[in-house]
Amino acid sequence: MKKLPLFFFILFLSTACTRDTAGDIENPDFLDITHETHFSLRTTEDIPYEIVNQSEETFYYHHLEYHIEEHVEGEWINLDLITIPSPDLAGPTPLEPGQTYGNAARLARGSDHTYEAGEYRLRFEGWFGSEEENTDSYDFVIEFTQE
Repeated sequence: MKKLPLFFFILFLSTACTRDTAGDIENPDFLDITHETHFSLRTTEDIPYEIVNQSEETFYYHHLEYHIEEHVEGEWINLDLITIPSPDLAGPTPLEPGQTYGNAARLARGSDHTYEAGEYRLRFEGWFGSEEENTDSYDFVIEFTQE
């Protein structure tokens, strides 16, 4: 009889702890990323998100430098729109073990590009070690839909 609650607890964990994946990039196990997935074209300029570093090391990434990609006919197309870092926020963001970091990625808006309804993602690059990017890097993504 005691095994039944344990079974449901394990079942709950296996369904509640699914990783966020997008196309050819699967978010690494050591990052827990939460974010909203659907936005209105009329109201959205920022995509809020939270990242938890579940590793034993400090993880660095540039939260102001990311690529915006659109899902078109089964492929992710880089729109080459990267935010312009402000001088006071430039540089890598350290994420200590167990630390949560919340921010909002700003979608580039301009006369040369408008976001149609569809699937998009933000692609960030991060690494372990020091503030300087001299080790293997990891891509991770935040996927969302414009309605």
